[in-house]
Amino acid sequence: MLRSGAVAIYHFDLSSLSRAAGQSAVRAWAYISGTRQTDARTGRIADYSRKAGEVLAVGTAGPADWQAAEAAERRKDAKVGRSIILALPCELGLLAQRALVDGFGAWLRLQHGIAVGWAIHAPPGDARNTHAHLLLTTRTVDEAGVQGAKVRDLDRSATSAVIVKNWRARWEQSVNLALAERGEVVRVDARSHRAAGRQREAQEHLGPHRAAQARKGYGVLAVVRNATAISLNRLRVELSDLARQIHALQRAAKARAGQLLTTFTRHRLQMSASPRAGRANTAHRNSQAP
Repeated sequence: MLRSGAVAIYHFDLSSLSRAAGQSAVRAWAYISGTRQTDARTGRIADYSRKAGEVLAVGTAGPADWQAAEAAERRKDAKVGRSIILALPCELGLLAQRALVDGFGAWLRLQHGIAVGWAIHAPPGDARNTHAHLLLTTRTVDEAGVQGAKVRDLDRSATSAVIVKNWRARWEQSVNLALAERGEVVRVDARSHRAAGRQREAQEHLGPHRAAQARKGYGVLAVVRNATAISLNRLRVELSDLARQIHALQRAAKARAGQLLTTFTRHRLQMSASPRAGRANTAHRNSQAP
């Protein structure tokens, strides 16, 4: 049973798409949206339509934005996009997850003037691995879809670290607000367990490939490590509950002992006072005798 303060898995993975590494914004969008796309710049076809069954929802920027993103870059080592992968709490239904991702994408667009496309994926039969992919342009994009200047603050280490930290914090706040609105007690925390002072074993995010391998029955070491971490964390919770119960019993026993001592002391005082009162009464009666 989840308690107030229970922590769900927080996963926020940001990476860049580099032409030098053979990556393409058009290909990335084909994968994210589960569609077939042809890169107008190279003529290459990326067909991920077989994954369409895993794509639960798609929003905002469309294919034209990613064709434009490729066309805007001339260098062979150009950065053509950014990718974010977000874990989605299974406690939220699809409508809530969709609103959550769409709201975060809208916030990113407002903050930086970029185009953001997103999709929600869920491998068949594994609702616990529901996650969102976001694809971001590296340039500003106006309402007509025209690519503008590079967002250089995201390329400079001096400023990008602060920006990404703000992104992570914003996502944490958005998820926790959505959970609270549904009456859930579980929360996510962008901090590591160590930074948050939690005595918990961290779990690894499997990602789509390793999760698929695990579903097929192949041995995945990360699955074993996660199962071990879950068992250890559950044991820690049980030990913590036991320690609280013992502490409560100790306090109750101490309070009861104090009550008994007070009652005993009062009784002894009453008993010791009774003979003196009797002797005093006898002496008073003798003094009144003729």
